Amino acid sequence: MDGGTIYYCRGCGTTFSGEKGLSEEPCPNCNERLLIDTGATREEYRAMSKEQQEYAKSVWQGDSILTTKKCRKCGMNIPYVALKCPYCRSSQRKNRLINIIVTILTILFFLYIFGLVVQTCNTSSSSSTYATSSAAKSLSKFDAAEQKAANMTVEEFKDSAVSVSYDEMKRNPDSHKGDFVVMKLYVAQLVSSTQWRTYTYGNSQWTKYDADEEFYIFDKRKNGTNVIEKDVITVYGVYRGTVEVQRALTKTNEKVPSIDVFHLELNN
Repeated sequence: MDGGTIYYCRGCGTTFSGEKGLSEEPCPNCNERLLIDTGATREEYRAMSKEQQEYAKSVWQGDSILTTKKCRKCGMNIPYVALKCPYCRSSQRKNRLINIIVTILTILFFLYIFGLVVQTCNTSSSSSTYATSSAAKSLSKFDAAEQKAANMTVEEFKDSAVSVSYDEMKRNPDSHKGDFVVMKLYVAQLVSSTQWRTYTYGNSQWTKYDADEEFYIFDKRKNGTNVIEKDVITVYGVYRGTVEVQRALTKTNEKVPSIDVFHLELNN
């Protein structure tokens, strides 16, 4: 290859001088295709064969000169397609391994962030579920029974309620608190429209009621028959344990079994 045109080998970085136009001859050192250097002009391009022009277009910028770039090491202008710098002989190949590693690390980073987001959502959901569960567990037997009783019919109460003796209720009030109970009572006094003093009905040999077996009643009915003193009633409700009542004569307090009534029947 003789002449004044400068050729550059993209494989080994060797420069040669030769005839104008792109040489089809391979580099004698590495067999790579030889490319014209940036000194080629528009006139020189037009003087090339059609095949040479088509090849040049793939590596030139427009139809004037070869595109250049800075050497990655020495900074000199070199052909854009150069794989090796003709000045410092440093490789211009990008480190694909580094690119692959960077890509993998980027993917792993985003997967890690995604995992944190999912974990946070799951933790939040679990905390909410745990809080709901804890709240349900903290709801006492009595409170749960009250909530259920508010929506029960008298027939449902009759199926669920049990008769518990006065002595058992007073002796073990906490054990039966929240039980659905049914009692037949004598109304001795209306303390208010929703609170009554009653006695167990029918347990005395001499009277209709037993004055020693007193129950304090809280009327929880939404509506129903008005209750008056001396009524005999069958009540369906929730045992609430004992409450303290003050005796008018002695001014002393006494614990008395108490029932929240949700349904009742008159037995006069």
